[in-house]
Amino acid sequence: MLLPSPEIQKRLENYQTYDPIEAKAVKLEWKRAKRRHNALLRTFAGVALIGAGISTYAHDVRDNQEIQAKASITVEYKGPALDKANNKKGLVFIDGFGSDNADNITKYTGAAVQPVIDGQLLSVGYNNAPLETKDIAKQIIATAKARKLDTISLVGYSAGGNVAMQVQERIRQASNLSIEAIVLISTPDGITSLRPARQNEIDIVQQVDWIPGVEYSSPFRFIGEMALRSSNYTKGTFLENKDAFFQTAATVQTNLDNNKLPGMWLMFDQMVAIENANLKDRITNMSTIPKDKMRPTIVYLSIASPGYDPIVNDKKSSNAVAAYAKKANVPFLSYDVTNADHMRPDLNAGYIKVMDRAKPEIQSSIAAQKRDVFRHRTASSLLPKSVYN
Repeated sequence: MLLPSPEIQKRLENYQTYDPIEAKAVKLEWKRAKRRHNALLRTFAGVALIGAGISTYAHDVRDNQEIQAKASITVEYKGPALDKANNKKGLVFIDGFGSDNADNITKYTGAAVQPVIDGQLLSVGYNNAPLETKDIAKQIIATAKARKLDTISLVGYSAGGNVAMQVQERIRQASNLSIEAIVLISTPDGITSLRPARQNEIDIVQQVDWIPGVEYSSPFRFIGEMALRSSNYTKGTFLENKDAFFQTAATVQTNLDNNKLPGMWLMFDQMVAIENANLKDRITNMSTIPKDKMRPTIVYLSIASPGYDPIVNDKKSSNAVAAYAKKANVPFLSYDVTNADHMRPDLNAGYIKVMDRAKPEIQSSIAAQKRDVFRHRTASSLLPKSVYN
């Protein structure tokens, strides 16, 4: 009964004719019936809103899943080698958290790395596709073949370094491309080498992982991107940073509307990449590279004080990678960059200065590895096979 029956309404209208006790009982029944009616209406409204919300969420998730399904990993040419003698070499850039592609890293970090480790500039694009290291390696091999490259070096920025360490292994397994060097820039040695604030963000993401489709949800994508860009608006009070906060929010929303950001699924994938990279095992495996193959020189660039790195504990990571490389007898060089910002790769003056000073040492290490390969091939009379399988 949603409302009082006509009989009760009639009795209520004439309650003055009844004794006070009966009149009070009739009025109470009216109120109870009306409360039930209102409660039922609120329940229907709530269910309707939840249903609408679920429908909107499902539609949003489905749209983003379709975007991902249509996307694919790319490796794009961004510029020639500085010296024509190095036209058969490639310098491949892989970016980290929150990146759609490595174009900015290629442009700004490339200005520091290319004069030391020359080659055609190549940028890996995630393009909303799942972060599959097998696909990245496949695309690098295909691009190298198309551009007639026989040698490459990898430059991984932040979590991009973890991806690069997995990619180099797949490239060696699937082709005979020589890998001269692997440059790791502020690359974490596992989740525990991230700053506490970043570990907390990962914990939050993992806590919502149980929600079906959460990694494809636009609202969660927005929250995730804002968290990754938090250093843009957290240096001081909110009043001091409000303009930067709203500007960041506007940029994130514009990018989301244009499907330019990889979305939360890339955050999940990159977290997995950090763990799966298992730098210790990857570097240990390099010790098994046959003597007729190039053993890459690992170069680690750390952001050091007074530089600013709110993402990675560079010192901890650099020391760990150095220990792994030493044990595996893999060539390793490490340099501190004192005036850099993890979130601002465009501030590249520090990288340029450090790499310029390190140039003789890095090139000497690469040359030594080449000599070792040449001596072994000459001694064993082995001719190099095609670099592509």
